[in-house]
Amino acid sequence: MVIVKPETLSILQTPKTAEILKFADGKAPDFLISQPSGERYSIQDGIVDFNSTEPISGLNQKYQKLYNRIAPLYDLSTTIYAALKSKSDRQRVMEYLQELEIKDGDRVLETSIGTGRNIQYLPRTASYYGIDISLGMLKQCQRKARRQNWELELFLCPAESLCFIDKPLMWSIMWAGSIISTTGPPPSAK
Repeated sequence: MVIVKPETLSILQTPKTAEILKFADGKAPDFLISQPSGERYSIQDGIVDFNSTEPISGLNQKYQKLYNRIAPLYDLSTTIYAALKSKSDRQRVMEYLQELEIKDGDRVLETSIGTGRNIQYLPRTASYYGIDISLGMLKQCQRKARRQNWELELFLCPAESLCFIDKPLMWSIMWAGSIISTTGPPPSAK
């Protein structure tokens, strides 16, 4: 299920001004309101749109259009790519994800979550958040989440305009093709 939970507001902020966010009328509405400026961020089918106050431009706009266009075929294309590289898609993803030590209750942010294909390989006992610049990819992720009964929260925003307060997140995962970059708890916290 994809929905913005009330407790998530404590770890969200406006991307540009780092203002706190609240639900309009105090309950899950169609938008979030920043405090004190009153900027509104729409929520469409459970996906918060942080792009609504400032349009995407440059390379982000180019890639947003590309990924919106290819979103319905993205998972199929990555499966074919993995097969051509003599590995299953699952094997390729698991090579990276097996290094993570995500524990019960951890909070995990996947930057450029796309269709959400990685979430299925991670423990369901953590809290998952995903951001992407492509609404098309997020909608594919949302469909997959509903089909598989995954709990995650999705946000439309570019990675450089991160809408999360840093401290509460335990893990951050970012994929770039076949390269993964992660941050997690420091070694002393394990």
